[in-house]
Amino acid sequence: MDTIETFKWVCFVILALFIMYAVIYDIYRIVTKIPQYAIVKFTDERVSELDKDAEVLKDKVFVFLGEIPDIPGHCIVVGYDSGKIFIVEHISYFRELNSEELDKLA
Repeated sequence: MDTIETFKWVCFVILALFIMYAVIYDIYRIVTKIPQYAIVKFTDERVSELDKDAEVLKDKVFVFLGEIPDIPGHCIVVGYDSGKIFIVEHISYFRELNSEELDKLA
């Protein structure tokens, strides 16, 4: 096998891996999608990781505005009570409120 043939195979493998990654990432985004304007809160795991004095923790509940197109996997949320905007939080840090939690807000 000559150098050009080896280079073609390496390029093919890299392209195949990239396509597989893109497909898997798209499936992940579809499965974990939070609808726009959903009422969300931090997951318990994320709350334990944050500094207790963090500005974002002053709000317990947020309105999910959506994913940032240029930064996949990150989102913009607005504090439900304060109206403060928080940008570039990982979508995986949030979960939608269930019906019981939503009833408590009303």
